[in-house]
Amino acid sequence: MQSEFYPFQSDNDQLYFEFVSVSFERTIRKAVLFTEFPHSNGLFNLALLDVLPNGELSDIASPENNLDLEKVMSTVSECLRIFLERYPYAEIKIQGNTPAKSRLYRMVLGKELSNIQKYYEIYGDSGTVVEPFELNKTYQVYILKLRQR
Repeated sequence: MQSEFYPFQSDNDQLYFEFVSVSFERTIRKAVLFTEFPHSNGLFNLALLDVLPNGELSDIASPENNLDLEKVMSTVSECLRIFLERYPYAEIKIQGNTPAKSRLYRMVLGKELSNIQKYYEIYGDSGTVVEPFELNKTYQVYILKLRQR
């Protein structure tokens, strides 16, 4: 994504990134977490999470909305870029935990497809077949990996 993103911090392994979503009314701490699946040979789940006041992570979307979706998604994209610089052979699994999040990911991927495909190979998993991503097709899971040059 070419949009402005929030400043963020990461852990030394670049598996956990944290930033703050800001509006006039509130701030919401967010985290991007990459978790490797056991016995997967480099397949990682990408999770966009809220950081609760007690420090716990939640995948239940906050009812508060800062109306900054584009900036949040640009921040996630930048975290993904940095993660893949560190782990260039990793594959990233993206799956919404709700129908709304699945639609959101499909919308962002569709909107940014030409830019995304410059840098990443993207696949869709419909539950029966994994195939190169096709616009306007519904998938349960998206898989991204760095385009090898």
